Amino acid sequence: VAYARVYRTTDRGATWSAVTSLPGTGGSPLNVRFIPGAIVIVTDSTVYRSTDNGSTWTETATGLPAGRVITDFDGSINGSGSLLYVTAETQARIDLGFRNLYRSTDGGVSWTRCGNTGLFANASIPVAFAWLAVSPASPTVLYATVTGGDSAQSAYPHGPSVYRSADSGSTWTPVLFQDAADPRYNIANTSWLKGQWGWNQSISGVTVDPADAGRLIATTLT
Repeated sequence: VAYARVYRTTDRGATWSAVTSLPGTGGSPLNVRFIPGAIVIVTDSTVYRSTDNGSTWTETATGLPAGRVITDFDGSINGSGSLLYVTAETQARIDLGFRNLYRSTDGGVSWTRCGNTGLFANASIPVAFAWLAVSPASPTVLYATVTGGDSAQSAYPHGPSVYRSADSGSTWTPVLFQDAADPRYNIANTSWLKGQWGWNQSISGVTVDPADAGRLIATTLT
C-alpha cells in the first residue's frame, strides 16, 4: 500500500524535510494549492486540507461522489477568497463516458457540482470533463476540456473540445473547434485539417496566462 508523504521547504527548495504522511491510503497526489489560511492537496481519490502549514491533514471531500476517481484539480484566489475545482466521478460512470466538474467556495471543505448549460445537445450524451485551467488572476474564469455533444451545432456533436466559463462553472461557451467540417472551425493554420497533424486528437493539457484570463494554451497528444 502506497502512502503519500508531504515534504516542506522553507529556503526556496534548497533543503526539504518530511512533515507527515497524508492520512489513510488516499491515492496519488495530483496538485496542491495554497489558499488563505490553508493548504489543499487533491489526490486521485480524495481531498486533504491543512491549516497548520502541513503538519496535520484532514480529509474534506463532502459533496464528491463515493468511490470517486479524481482526474484533475485547479483553482486560484482573489480578494474575496478562493475557488477550487475538481473533475471527478465513480469508475463505473467514467467507464460509461461520464465525468463531472465540482466546485468549492469554502477552501476545499465542501464541494458542489457545477452546471452544464451551453455544453450538450441533449441529456443522453455523456458529460465528460477532463483537464482544467483556472485563471490565476480571476478564479471565476476557467477552461475545461470536454467530450460530448454541442448544443449550438448538433450536426457536429464532437466538434468543440475546450469550453470557457466566466461564472465559476455555471454556464459554458465553446472556444476551440477541432472538426474541420464544422463551420466554426477556428484553428488559424488551415492545413491542420481533420485527421492530420494531431489537432483532432484529445487535448492533453491547458493553461491560462496569469496576466490575461482570455489567453489560453492547449496541447494535444500528437
